[in-house]
Amino acid sequence: MKILKHNWFLLLLFGVVIFGYTRPEVGGWIGARLPLEVPICLILFLLSLTLPGSAFAAAFARTGGLALALIGGYVLLPLMVAAASLLPLPNDLRVGLAIMAAVPTTLASGVILTRLAGGNDALTLAVTMLSNLVNFIAAPLILFFLLGSQIEL
Repeated sequence: MKILKHNWFLLLLFGVVIFGYTRPEVGGWIGARLPLEVPICLILFLLSLTLPGSAFAAAFARTGGLALALIGGYVLLPLMVAAASLLPLPNDLRVGLAIMAAVPTTLASGVILTRLAGGNDALTLAVTMLSNLVNFIAAPLILFFLLGSQIEL
């Protein structure tokens, strides 16, 4: 019972993935009627329910951790992609790496994997929320920096 209580979200996520795999028409029906932002907000909200409010306060008070994560994702990663682009890479790979460098921290890579590893859930959730907010400005800038104003595929 303790496993269910501790891992309820991961078990629910696994169940939803299996359901979606076996009944894809349900996802198509929901996707046609519900903006993508709604389930993302719902998932972030459900994840935050498992954490005490003091954990969020502590996460947002740790400005160093937040800053380091955002700098890593929005400065260091694009610089690494820019350096890799100096290599003789196929253009499709170069564009794919640039897009990868421009996307925000996702729920799967940020929150769920951190939870599986026993990391700081509140800090990761805060980084995920902030990176998704910052991404409206950062993604176009990163893509322009890495690809210029036009790309040829």
